[in-house]
Amino acid sequence: MNDTSTSRSGSRWGAWFSPLLLLFLVWRICGIPDAAVEGEVAEKGRKVLESEAELAAHAPPEVVVMGNSASFHGVDADALGKAFDASGKVAKIYVPASRTPAWYALLKHRVLGNGYKPKLVVVVASHHHMVDPETTEDQAQLLKEQVTEPDALIDEKVFGTNAWSGPWTELRARAAAWFEWPKDVAVGWLLGDPKQEGLAAAGRRQGDEALARLFDLEHGTDLSLHQRILPVAAVDREAGAALAEQTEFDPEASMLADVAALAEENGIRIVFVSFPMPSSNHAPRPGVQTQQATIALLNRYDAGWLDLSRVPLPDAAFFDHIHLNAGGRRQFTEALVQALLRLDPLNPAGMPDGLMPLVASSVTREGDPTPPPPPPAPRPQRDCQFLLPMPALEAYANKTLYDRFGLADASPLRAWIGDTALLPHVKGEAQACDGSFVHGHTGVLVSPKGGSLEGVELRLGWDPAFPSTMKERNQPADAYWVYPGTVVTLSFDEAWDPARGAFGVSVDGLAVGGPGPWTVEVGQDQFALEMVGGKPKGTAVLPAPTGPWTIRIR
Repeated sequence: MNDTSTSRSGSRWGAWFSPLLLLFLVWRICGIPDAAVEGEVAEKGRKVLESEAELAAHAPPEVVVMGNSASFHGVDADALGKAFDASGKVAKIYVPASRTPAWYALLKHRVLGNGYKPKLVVVVASHHHMVDPETTEDQAQLLKEQVTEPDALIDEKVFGTNAWSGPWTELRARAAAWFEWPKDVAVGWLLGDPKQEGLAAAGRRQGDEALARLFDLEHGTDLSLHQRILPVAAVDREAGAALAEQTEFDPEASMLADVAALAEENGIRIVFVSFPMPSSNHAPRPGVQTQQATIALLNRYDAGWLDLSRVPLPDAAFFDHIHLNAGGRRQFTEALVQALLRLDPLNPAGMPDGLMPLVASSVTREGDPTPPPPPPAPRPQRDCQFLLPMPALEAYANKTLYDRFGLADASPLRAWIGDTALLPHVKGEAQACDGSFVHGHTGVLVSPKGGSLEGVELRLGWDPAFPSTMKERNQPADAYWVYPGTVVTLSFDEAWDPARGAFGVSVDGLAVGGPGPWTVEVGQDQFALEMVGGKPKGTAVLPAPTGPWTIRIR
Protein backbone atom coordinates (compact mmCIF):
# COMPACT_ATOMS: atom_id res chain seq x y z
CA MET A 1 0.00 0.00 0.00
CA ASN A 2 2.84 2.32 0.79
CA ASP A 3 4.43 1.44 -2.55
CA THR A 4 1.19 2.22 -4.37
CA SER A 5 0.83 5.53 -2.56
CA THR A 6 4.37 6.41 -3.42
CA SER A 7 3.82 5.49 -7.03
CA ARG A 8 0.72 7.62 -7.26
CA SER A 9 2.49 10.50 -5.61
CA GLY A 10 5.36 10.15 -8.04
CA SER A 11 3.04 10.08 -11.05
CA ARG A 12 1.31 13.20 -9.82
CA TRP A 13 4.71 14.88 -9.42
CA GLY A 14 5.72 13.79 -12.90
CA ALA A 15 2.45 15.06 -14.38
CA TRP A 16 3.15 18.51 -13.00
CA PHE A 17 6.94 18.54 -13.24
CA SER A 18 7.23 17.83 -16.97
CA PRO A 19 5.16 20.76 -18.21
CA LEU A 20 6.74 23.06 -15.64
CA LEU A 21 10.19 22.00 -16.74
CA LEU A 22 9.21 22.44 -20.39
CA LEU A 23 7.82 25.89 -19.66
CA PHE A 24 11.00 26.85 -17.85
CA LEU A 25 13.12 25.67 -20.76
CA VAL A 26 10.97 27.56 -23.27
CA TRP A 27 11.20 30.63 -21.03
CA ARG A 28 14.99 30.54 -21.11
CA ILE A 29 15.41 29.51 -24.77
CA CYS A 30 12.90 31.96 -26.22
CA GLY A 31 14.10 34.86 -24.17
CA ILE A 32 11.17 36.29 -22.21
CA PRO A 33 12.12 39.96 -21.77
CA ASP A 34 13.94 40.80 -18.58
CA ALA A 35 15.46 43.98 -17.21
CA ALA A 36 18.93 43.20 -18.53
CA VAL A 37 17.84 42.71 -22.17
CA GLU A 38 14.67 44.77 -22.57
CA GLY A 39 15.18 47.42 -19.92
CA GLU A 40 15.45 50.39 -22.24
CA VAL A 41 12.44 49.36 -24.35
CA ALA A 42 10.37 48.67 -21.24
CA GLU A 43 11.30 52.03 -19.75
CA LYS A 44 10.77 54.26 -22.79
CA GLY A 45 8.71 52.36 -25.32
CA ARG A 46 9.60 51.51 -28.91
CA LYS A 47 8.11 54.69 -30.46
CA VAL A 48 10.17 56.83 -28.08
CA LEU A 49 13.35 55.06 -29.08
CA GLU A 50 12.46 55.46 -32.76
CA SER A 51 11.96 59.20 -32.31
CA GLU A 52 15.22 59.60 -30.42
CA ALA A 53 17.08 57.54 -33.02
CA GLU A 54 15.63 59.70 -35.82
CA LEU A 55 16.72 62.88 -34.05
CA ALA A 56 20.18 61.48 -33.34
CA ALA A 57 20.60 60.37 -36.96
CA HIS A 58 20.18 64.01 -38.08
CA ALA A 59 21.85 65.63 -35.07
CA PRO A 60 21.74 68.42 -34.48
CA PRO A 61 18.44 68.71 -36.39
CA GLU A 62 17.82 72.12 -37.91
CA VAL A 63 14.27 71.31 -39.02
CA VAL A 64 11.92 68.92 -37.20
CA VAL A 65 8.70 67.72 -38.84
CA MET A 66 6.25 66.24 -36.38
CA GLY A 67 2.62 65.20 -36.07
CA ASN A 68 0.90 61.86 -36.61
CA SER A 69 1.40 59.23 -39.31
CA ALA A 70 0.00 61.58 -41.95
CA SER A 71 3.05 63.83 -41.52
CA PHE A 72 5.41 60.86 -41.56
CA HIS A 73 4.09 59.63 -44.90
CA GLY A 74 3.28 63.06 -46.31
CA VAL A 75 6.59 64.94 -46.14
CA ASP A 76 9.80 64.28 -48.07
CA ALA A 77 12.57 65.23 -45.63
CA ASP A 78 15.25 65.42 -48.33
CA ALA A 79 13.27 67.91 -50.44
CA LEU A 80 12.53 70.02 -47.36
CA GLY A 81 16.19 69.97 -46.37
CA LYS A 82 17.32 71.18 -49.79
CA ALA A 83 14.81 74.05 -49.72
CA PHE A 84 16.09 75.31 -46.35
CA ASP A 85 19.77 74.55 -46.89
CA ALA A 86 19.57 71.87 -44.21
CA SER A 87 20.30 68.67 -46.13
CA GLY A 88 20.69 65.78 -43.73
CA LYS A 89 19.42 67.90 -40.85
CA VAL A 90 15.67 67.32 -41.21
CA ALA A 91 14.19 64.85 -38.70
CA LYS A 92 10.66 63.42 -38.87
CA ILE A 93 9.14 62.25 -35.58
CA TYR A 94 5.55 61.29 -34.93
CA VAL A 95 3.07 59.51 -32.69
CA PRO A 96 0.42 57.43 -34.52
CA ALA A 97 -3.16 58.78 -34.42
CA SER A 98 -2.01 61.64 -32.21
CA ARG A 99 -3.35 65.08 -31.33
CA THR A 100 -1.81 68.18 -29.74
CA PRO A 101 -0.90 66.61 -26.35
CA ALA A 102 1.42 64.12 -28.07
CA TRP A 103 3.03 66.89 -30.14
CA TYR A 104 3.63 68.88 -26.97
CA ALA A 105 5.30 65.80 -25.47
CA LEU A 106 7.43 65.26 -28.59
CA LEU A 107 8.68 68.83 -28.56
CA LYS A 108 9.29 68.98 -24.81
CA HIS A 109 10.58 65.50 -24.01
CA ARG A 110 12.08 64.21 -27.25
CA VAL A 111 13.43 67.39 -28.87
CA LEU A 112 14.17 69.85 -26.06
CA GLY A 113 14.59 67.07 -23.50
CA ASN A 114 17.51 65.66 -25.50
CA GLY A 115 19.21 69.02 -25.83
CA TYR A 116 18.14 69.82 -29.40
CA LYS A 117 17.03 73.29 -30.45
CA PRO A 118 16.07 73.26 -34.15
CA LYS A 119 15.63 76.45 -36.12
CA LEU A 120 12.20 75.38 -37.37
CA VAL A 121 9.48 72.96 -36.29
CA VAL A 122 6.77 72.08 -38.82
CA VAL A 123 3.64 70.42 -37.44
CA VAL A 124 1.70 68.67 -40.23
CA ALA A 125 -1.76 67.26 -39.55
CA SER A 126 -5.37 67.73 -40.58
CA HIS A 127 -6.95 70.84 -39.06
CA HIS A 128 -9.46 68.57 -37.34
CA HIS A 129 -6.64 66.80 -35.45
CA MET A 130 -5.17 70.14 -34.38
CA VAL A 131 -8.33 71.40 -32.69
CA ASP A 132 -10.10 68.22 -31.58
CA PRO A 133 -9.75 68.07 -27.75
CA GLU A 134 -10.74 64.40 -27.47
CA THR A 135 -8.09 61.93 -26.37
CA THR A 136 -9.04 58.29 -26.72
CA GLU A 137 -7.65 55.58 -24.47
CA ASP A 138 -5.31 54.29 -27.16
CA GLN A 139 -4.03 57.80 -27.83
CA ALA A 140 -3.49 58.31 -24.11
CA GLN A 141 -1.43 55.13 -23.87
CA LEU A 142 0.81 56.27 -26.75
CA LEU A 143 1.07 59.66 -25.05
CA LYS A 144 2.16 58.06 -21.77
CA GLU A 145 5.00 56.32 -23.59
CA GLN A 146 6.30 59.74 -24.68
CA VAL A 147 6.14 61.26 -21.19
CA THR A 148 9.00 59.45 -19.48
CA GLU A 149 9.00 61.86 -16.55
CA PRO A 150 6.15 63.65 -14.73
CA ASP A 151 4.56 66.44 -16.78
CA ALA A 152 2.17 68.56 -14.76
CA LEU A 153 0.61 70.26 -17.78
CA ILE A 154 -0.24 67.00 -19.58
CA ASP A 155 -1.48 65.47 -16.32
CA GLU A 156 -3.77 68.44 -15.81
CA LYS A 157 -5.08 68.81 -19.35
CA VAL A 158 -5.30 65.17 -20.40
CA PHE A 159 -5.13 62.59 -17.65
CA GLY A 160 -6.78 64.69 -15.00
CA THR A 161 -10.07 64.63 -16.92
CA ASN A 162 -10.12 60.98 -17.99
CA ALA A 163 -11.33 58.35 -15.57
CA TRP A 164 -9.67 55.56 -17.55
CA SER A 165 -6.18 56.95 -16.98
CA GLY A 166 -5.68 55.04 -13.73
CA PRO A 167 -5.09 51.38 -12.84
CA TRP A 168 -7.13 49.99 -15.76
CA THR A 169 -4.91 51.65 -18.33
CA GLU A 170 -1.80 50.50 -16.47
CA LEU A 171 -3.16 46.93 -16.42
CA ARG A 172 -3.89 47.07 -20.15
CA ALA A 173 -0.38 48.36 -20.84
CA ARG A 174 1.21 45.52 -18.85
CA ALA A 175 -1.03 42.94 -20.51
CA ALA A 176 -0.21 44.31 -23.96
CA ALA A 177 3.51 44.11 -23.19
CA TRP A 178 3.26 40.43 -22.15
CA PHE A 179 1.06 39.47 -25.11
CA GLU A 180 3.79 40.84 -27.38
CA TRP A 181 6.00 37.98 -26.26
CA PRO A 182 4.00 34.95 -27.53
CA LYS A 183 3.40 36.76 -30.81
CA ASP A 184 7.14 37.36 -31.23
CA VAL A 185 7.90 33.75 -30.26
CA ALA A 186 5.46 32.39 -32.86
CA VAL A 187 6.96 34.53 -35.63
CA GLY A 188 10.48 33.68 -34.51
CA TRP A 189 9.68 29.95 -34.46
CA LEU A 190 8.39 30.10 -38.05
CA LEU A 191 10.85 32.56 -39.60
CA GLY A 192 13.77 33.05 -37.23
CA ASP A 193 17.02 31.21 -36.54
CA PRO A 194 17.06 30.07 -32.88
CA LYS A 195 20.76 29.26 -33.17
CA GLN A 196 21.61 32.91 -33.76
CA GLU A 197 19.16 34.58 -31.37
CA GLY A 198 16.26 33.83 -29.06
CA LEU A 199 12.90 33.12 -30.68
CA ALA A 200 11.32 36.27 -29.24
CA ALA A 201 14.19 38.43 -30.49
CA ALA A 202 13.96 36.78 -33.90
CA GLY A 203 10.21 37.43 -34.04
CA ARG A 204 10.63 41.09 -33.14
CA ARG A 205 13.33 41.47 -35.78
CA GLN A 206 11.14 39.86 -38.44
CA GLY A 207 8.22 42.12 -37.49
CA ASP A 208 10.34 45.26 -37.52
CA GLU A 209 11.79 44.39 -40.94
CA ALA A 210 8.30 43.74 -42.33
CA LEU A 211 7.03 47.09 -41.05
CA ALA A 212 10.09 48.80 -42.49
CA ARG A 213 9.28 47.32 -45.90
CA LEU A 214 5.62 48.21 -45.54
CA PHE A 215 6.34 51.88 -44.83
CA ASP A 216 9.61 52.29 -46.70
CA LEU A 217 9.66 55.98 -47.52
CA GLU A 218 13.02 55.90 -49.24
CA HIS A 219 11.95 53.46 -51.94
CA GLY A 220 8.21 54.03 -51.99
CA THR A 221 5.46 52.31 -50.05
CA ASP A 222 4.60 48.86 -51.37
CA LEU A 223 0.95 49.42 -52.20
CA SER A 224 0.41 45.74 -52.95
CA LEU A 225 0.54 45.15 -49.21
CA HIS A 226 -2.50 47.37 -48.75
CA GLN A 227 -4.68 46.13 -51.58
CA ARG A 228 -6.29 43.35 -49.58
CA ILE A 229 -7.47 45.61 -46.79
CA LEU A 230 -11.27 45.82 -46.90
CA PRO A 231 -13.61 48.19 -45.05
CA VAL A 232 -15.39 46.71 -42.05
CA ALA A 233 -18.73 48.03 -43.32
CA ALA A 234 -19.97 49.56 -46.54
CA VAL A 235 -19.88 53.37 -46.55
CA ASP A 236 -22.84 55.42 -47.68
CA ARG A 237 -21.01 58.27 -49.43
CA GLU A 238 -23.93 60.66 -49.23
CA ALA A 239 -24.32 60.04 -45.51
CA GLY A 240 -20.56 60.26 -45.09
CA ALA A 241 -20.47 63.57 -46.90
CA ALA A 242 -23.19 64.90 -44.60
CA LEU A 243 -21.18 63.82 -41.55
CA ALA A 244 -18.13 65.60 -42.93
CA GLU A 245 -19.83 68.96 -43.35
CA GLN A 246 -17.97 71.86 -41.84
CA THR A 247 -18.00 71.70 -38.05
CA GLU A 248 -16.82 74.27 -35.54
CA PHE A 249 -14.32 73.45 -32.78
CA ASP A 250 -12.75 75.51 -30.00
CA PRO A 251 -8.96 75.51 -30.55
CA GLU A 252 -8.49 76.78 -26.99
CA ALA A 253 -9.78 73.40 -25.72
CA SER A 254 -6.84 71.57 -27.31
CA MET A 255 -3.14 71.98 -26.44
CA LEU A 256 -2.44 73.91 -29.64
CA ALA A 257 -1.58 77.05 -27.66
CA ASP A 258 0.73 75.07 -25.36
CA VAL A 259 2.70 73.66 -28.30
CA ALA A 260 3.06 77.14 -29.84
CA ALA A 261 4.00 78.71 -26.50
CA LEU A 262 6.65 76.05 -25.80
CA ALA A 263 8.31 76.74 -29.15
CA GLU A 264 8.21 80.52 -28.59
CA GLU A 265 9.68 80.22 -25.08
CA ASN A 266 12.65 78.33 -26.50
CA GLY A 267 13.25 80.59 -29.48
CA ILE A 268 12.05 78.01 -32.04
CA ARG A 269 10.03 79.10 -35.06
CA ILE A 270 7.02 76.85 -35.50
CA VAL A 271 4.57 76.52 -38.37
CA PHE A 272 1.32 74.52 -38.30
CA VAL A 273 0.27 73.05 -41.65
CA SER A 274 -3.28 71.88 -42.35
CA PHE A 275 -3.09 68.60 -44.29
CA PRO A 276 -5.46 67.57 -47.13
CA MET A 277 -7.73 64.54 -46.87
CA PRO A 278 -9.14 62.31 -49.64
CA SER A 279 -12.84 62.04 -50.38
CA SER A 280 -12.96 58.69 -48.56
CA ASN A 281 -12.16 60.47 -45.27
CA HIS A 282 -15.39 61.62 -43.64
CA ALA A 283 -13.88 63.27 -40.57
CA PRO A 284 -15.45 66.66 -39.77
CA ARG A 285 -13.97 69.61 -41.64
CA PRO A 286 -13.44 72.60 -39.33
CA GLY A 287 -15.36 75.59 -40.64
CA VAL A 288 -14.47 79.23 -41.15
CA GLN A 289 -15.04 80.17 -37.50
CA THR A 290 -12.61 77.49 -36.34
CA GLN A 291 -10.00 78.65 -38.85
CA GLN A 292 -10.36 82.24 -37.67
CA ALA A 293 -10.03 81.15 -34.04
CA THR A 294 -6.99 78.99 -34.89
CA ILE A 295 -5.23 81.85 -36.64
CA ALA A 296 -6.01 84.28 -33.82
CA LEU A 297 -4.58 81.81 -31.30
CA LEU A 298 -1.37 81.20 -33.27
CA ASN A 299 -0.85 84.93 -33.83
CA ARG A 300 -0.44 85.32 -30.05
CA TYR A 301 2.69 83.18 -30.17
CA ASP A 302 4.21 84.31 -33.49
CA ALA A 303 3.44 80.86 -34.87
CA GLY A 304 2.88 80.30 -38.58
CA TRP A 305 -0.22 78.85 -40.21
CA LEU A 306 -0.46 77.30 -43.68
CA ASP A 307 -3.76 75.96 -44.96
CA LEU A 308 -2.80 73.28 -47.49
CA SER A 309 -6.01 71.34 -47.02
CA ARG A 310 -7.13 72.25 -50.54
CA VAL A 311 -3.96 71.23 -52.37
CA PRO A 312 -5.43 69.52 -55.47
CA LEU A 313 -4.40 65.92 -54.78
CA PRO A 314 -6.52 63.18 -56.39
CA ASP A 315 -7.65 60.22 -54.32
CA ALA A 316 -5.09 58.17 -56.25
CA ALA A 317 -2.38 60.07 -54.34
CA PHE A 318 -3.48 58.29 -51.11
CA PHE A 319 -3.05 54.62 -50.30
CA ASP A 320 -5.83 54.70 -47.69
CA HIS A 321 -8.17 57.22 -46.03
CA ILE A 322 -5.41 59.60 -44.92
CA HIS A 323 -1.87 58.49 -45.87
CA LEU A 324 -0.14 59.66 -49.04
CA ASN A 325 1.72 57.27 -51.31
CA ALA A 326 5.10 58.10 -52.86
CA GLY A 327 3.58 60.15 -55.70
CA GLY A 328 1.28 62.04 -53.37
CA ARG A 329 4.16 62.76 -51.02
CA ARG A 330 6.13 64.38 -53.83
CA GLN A 331 3.18 66.58 -54.81
CA PHE A 332 2.35 67.61 -51.25
CA THR A 333 5.98 68.31 -50.34
CA GLU A 334 6.32 70.54 -53.40
CA ALA A 335 3.30 72.57 -52.26
CA LEU A 336 4.62 72.64 -48.68
CA VAL A 337 8.06 73.87 -49.73
CA GLN A 338 6.60 76.64 -51.90
CA ALA A 339 4.25 77.76 -49.12
CA LEU A 340 7.01 77.73 -46.48
CA LEU A 341 9.35 79.75 -48.70
CA ARG A 342 6.63 82.36 -49.20
CA LEU A 343 6.00 82.47 -45.45
CA ASP A 344 9.75 82.81 -44.78
CA PRO A 345 9.60 81.49 -41.21
CA LEU A 346 13.33 81.92 -40.52
CA ASN A 347 13.31 85.63 -41.30
CA PRO A 348 14.67 87.41 -38.19
CA ALA A 349 12.07 90.14 -38.72
CA GLY A 350 9.39 87.60 -37.91
CA MET A 351 6.68 85.84 -39.82
CA PRO A 352 3.62 87.82 -40.88
CA ASP A 353 0.61 87.13 -38.74
CA GLY A 354 -1.70 84.54 -40.15
CA LEU A 355 -4.61 86.38 -41.73
CA MET A 356 -7.76 84.98 -43.22
CA PRO A 357 -7.71 85.10 -47.03
CA LEU A 358 -9.41 88.11 -48.53
CA VAL A 359 -12.92 87.39 -49.72
CA ALA A 360 -14.14 89.29 -52.76
CA SER A 361 -17.34 91.26 -52.27
CA SER A 362 -18.49 89.97 -55.66
CA VAL A 363 -17.28 87.71 -58.46
CA THR A 364 -18.78 88.20 -61.91
CA ARG A 365 -18.26 86.89 -65.42
CA GLU A 366 -18.82 88.90 -68.59
CA GLY A 367 -18.67 88.14 -72.31
CA ASP A 368 -19.89 85.43 -74.64
CA PRO A 369 -17.83 82.23 -74.45
CA THR A 370 -16.52 80.56 -77.56
CA PRO A 371 -18.96 77.64 -78.04
CA PRO A 372 -17.81 74.00 -78.08
CA PRO A 373 -17.81 72.21 -81.44
CA PRO A 374 -21.22 70.98 -82.68
CA PRO A 375 -22.13 67.41 -81.69
CA PRO A 376 -21.48 64.64 -84.23
CA ALA A 377 -24.03 62.10 -85.35
CA PRO A 378 -25.18 60.13 -82.28
CA ARG A 379 -24.32 56.45 -82.01
CA PRO A 380 -27.05 54.31 -80.43
CA GLN A 381 -25.95 52.40 -77.35
CA ARG A 382 -27.87 50.04 -75.10
CA ASP A 383 -31.44 50.94 -74.09
CA CYS A 384 -32.15 54.59 -74.97
CA GLN A 385 -28.58 55.88 -74.71
CA PHE A 386 -26.69 57.67 -77.47
CA LEU A 387 -22.96 58.36 -77.57
CA LEU A 388 -21.56 61.57 -79.06
CA PRO A 389 -17.82 60.88 -79.64
CA MET A 390 -16.04 64.18 -78.94
CA PRO A 391 -12.30 63.60 -78.34
CA ALA A 392 -11.65 67.35 -78.59
CA LEU A 393 -13.55 67.81 -75.31
CA GLU A 394 -11.89 64.97 -73.39
CA ALA A 395 -9.87 67.48 -71.33
CA TYR A 396 -13.16 68.68 -69.79
CA ALA A 397 -14.58 65.21 -69.08
CA ASN A 398 -15.52 64.35 -65.52
CA LYS A 399 -13.02 61.50 -65.28
CA THR A 400 -10.20 63.62 -66.71
CA LEU A 401 -10.83 66.42 -64.22
CA TYR A 402 -11.01 63.91 -61.38
CA ASP A 403 -7.79 62.13 -62.37
CA ARG A 404 -5.87 65.39 -62.83
CA PHE A 405 -7.22 67.53 -60.00
CA GLY A 406 -9.40 65.39 -57.75
CA LEU A 407 -12.51 67.34 -58.84
CA ALA A 408 -15.70 65.29 -59.21
CA ASP A 409 -18.71 66.11 -61.44
CA ALA A 410 -16.80 69.17 -62.58
CA SER A 411 -17.27 69.18 -66.35
CA PRO A 412 -18.68 72.54 -67.47
CA LEU A 413 -20.25 71.00 -70.57
CA ARG A 414 -24.07 71.13 -70.78
CA ALA A 415 -26.58 69.64 -73.21
CA TRP A 416 -30.01 70.80 -74.38
CA ILE A 417 -32.78 69.26 -76.47
CA GLY A 418 -34.52 72.30 -77.89
CA ASP A 419 -34.88 74.69 -74.95
CA THR A 420 -34.91 71.90 -72.34
CA ALA A 421 -31.70 71.38 -70.42
CA LEU A 422 -30.68 67.78 -69.79
CA LEU A 423 -29.77 66.77 -66.24
CA PRO A 424 -25.94 66.71 -66.06
CA HIS A 425 -23.50 64.23 -64.52
CA VAL A 426 -25.89 61.27 -64.38
CA LYS A 427 -23.68 58.19 -64.71
CA GLY A 428 -24.37 56.00 -67.70
CA GLU A 429 -25.35 52.96 -65.64
CA ALA A 430 -28.02 55.05 -63.88
CA GLN A 431 -29.59 56.56 -67.01
CA ALA A 432 -33.00 55.25 -68.03
CA CYS A 433 -34.58 57.44 -70.70
CA ASP A 434 -34.75 60.21 -68.10
CA GLY A 435 -33.53 63.26 -70.02
CA SER A 436 -29.95 63.26 -68.67
CA PHE A 437 -26.35 63.03 -69.84
CA VAL A 438 -22.85 62.39 -68.57
CA HIS A 439 -19.59 63.75 -70.00
CA GLY A 440 -17.33 60.69 -70.05
CA HIS A 441 -13.81 60.30 -71.36
CA THR A 442 -15.08 58.64 -74.57
CA GLY A 443 -17.61 61.37 -75.27
CA VAL A 444 -21.04 62.58 -74.19
CA LEU A 445 -23.56 59.88 -73.29
CA VAL A 446 -27.12 61.21 -73.73
CA SER A 447 -30.34 59.56 -72.51
CA PRO A 448 -33.32 61.51 -73.93
CA LYS A 449 -36.81 61.15 -72.55
CA GLY A 450 -38.79 58.82 -74.78
CA GLY A 451 -35.60 57.10 -75.93
CA SER A 452 -35.26 58.81 -79.32
CA LEU A 453 -33.37 61.73 -80.86
CA GLU A 454 -35.40 61.63 -84.07
CA GLY A 455 -36.61 65.09 -85.10
CA VAL A 456 -35.11 66.92 -82.11
CA GLU A 457 -32.43 69.59 -81.91
CA LEU A 458 -29.54 68.45 -79.70
CA ARG A 459 -26.98 71.11 -78.85
CA LEU A 460 -24.02 71.48 -76.51
CA GLY A 461 -22.74 74.53 -74.68
CA TRP A 462 -20.94 75.71 -71.56
CA ASP A 463 -22.67 75.87 -68.18
CA PRO A 464 -24.16 79.39 -67.92
CA ALA A 465 -24.33 79.17 -64.11
CA PHE A 466 -21.70 81.19 -62.28
CA PRO A 467 -20.26 79.62 -60.28
CA SER A 468 -20.74 76.05 -61.47
CA THR A 469 -21.11 73.29 -58.93
CA MET A 470 -18.76 70.36 -58.42
CA LYS A 471 -17.33 68.25 -55.62
CA GLU A 472 -13.88 68.63 -54.11
CA ARG A 473 -12.84 65.75 -51.82
CA ASN A 474 -16.45 64.60 -51.77
CA GLN A 475 -17.62 68.01 -50.57
CA PRO A 476 -19.81 70.43 -52.59
CA ALA A 477 -17.70 73.27 -54.00
CA ASP A 478 -17.93 76.14 -56.47
CA ALA A 479 -16.08 76.30 -59.79
CA TYR A 480 -15.41 79.73 -61.34
CA TRP A 481 -14.77 78.84 -64.97
CA VAL A 482 -13.06 81.46 -67.15
CA TYR A 483 -14.29 80.40 -70.57
CA PRO A 484 -12.49 81.55 -73.74
CA GLY A 485 -13.93 84.93 -74.68
CA THR A 486 -15.02 85.82 -71.12
CA VAL A 487 -13.60 87.93 -68.30
CA VAL A 488 -13.96 87.09 -64.60
CA THR A 489 -13.83 90.06 -62.21
CA LEU A 490 -13.19 89.87 -58.46
CA SER A 491 -14.24 93.10 -56.72
CA PHE A 492 -13.03 94.29 -53.30
CA ASP A 493 -14.83 97.14 -51.58
CA GLU A 494 -12.07 98.30 -49.23
CA ALA A 495 -8.53 99.60 -49.61
CA TRP A 496 -5.59 97.31 -48.86
CA ASP A 497 -4.87 96.92 -45.14
CA PRO A 498 -1.15 97.74 -44.55
CA ALA A 499 -1.15 95.30 -41.61
CA ARG A 500 -1.15 92.53 -44.20
CA GLY A 501 2.24 93.63 -45.48
CA ALA A 502 3.25 94.49 -49.05
CA PHE A 503 0.49 94.28 -51.64
CA GLY A 504 0.76 91.65 -54.32
CA VAL A 505 -1.36 89.27 -56.33
CA SER A 506 -0.53 85.61 -56.82
CA VAL A 507 -2.64 83.43 -59.14
CA ASP A 508 -2.46 79.64 -59.07
CA GLY A 509 -5.18 78.13 -61.26
CA LEU A 510 -6.04 74.96 -63.11
CA ALA A 511 -5.77 75.03 -66.90
CA VAL A 512 -8.09 72.83 -68.94
CA GLY A 513 -8.14 72.54 -72.68
CA GLY A 514 -5.29 74.78 -73.78
CA PRO A 515 -2.02 76.57 -72.94
CA GLY A 516 -3.43 80.08 -72.68
CA PRO A 517 -2.27 82.85 -72.76
CA TRP A 518 -4.06 84.41 -69.77
CA THR A 519 -3.85 87.98 -68.54
CA VAL A 520 -4.47 89.28 -65.02
CA GLU A 521 -5.39 92.95 -64.56
CA VAL A 522 -5.18 94.62 -61.15
CA GLY A 523 -6.50 98.14 -61.49
CA GLN A 524 -4.36 99.72 -64.20
CA ASP A 525 -1.60 97.13 -63.89
CA GLN A 526 -1.47 93.75 -65.55
CA PHE A 527 0.73 90.67 -65.79
CA ALA A 528 0.64 87.39 -67.71
CA LEU A 529 0.27 83.87 -66.37
CA GLU A 530 2.73 81.19 -67.40
CA MET A 531 2.40 77.42 -67.39
CA VAL A 532 4.43 75.99 -64.48
CA GLY A 533 4.13 72.28 -63.82
CA GLY A 534 0.98 72.14 -65.94
CA LYS A 535 -0.71 74.99 -64.04
CA PRO A 536 -1.13 78.67 -64.95
CA LYS A 537 0.74 80.70 -62.35
CA GLY A 538 1.88 84.26 -61.90
CA THR A 539 2.84 86.73 -59.14
CA ALA A 540 3.25 90.49 -59.15
CA VAL A 541 4.10 92.98 -56.38
CA LEU A 542 2.06 96.11 -57.11
CA PRO A 543 1.22 99.50 -55.58
CA ALA A 544 -1.27 99.01 -52.75
CA PRO A 545 -4.84 100.09 -53.63
CA THR A 546 -6.01 103.10 -51.66
CA GLY A 547 -9.66 102.44 -52.38
CA PRO A 548 -11.92 99.76 -53.88
CA TRP A 549 -10.11 97.61 -56.40
CA THR A 550 -10.61 94.66 -58.78
CA ILE A 551 -8.80 91.68 -60.23
CA ARG A 552 -9.77 90.77 -63.77
CA ILE A 553 -8.75 87.45 -65.36
CA ARG A 554 -9.21 86.88 -69.07
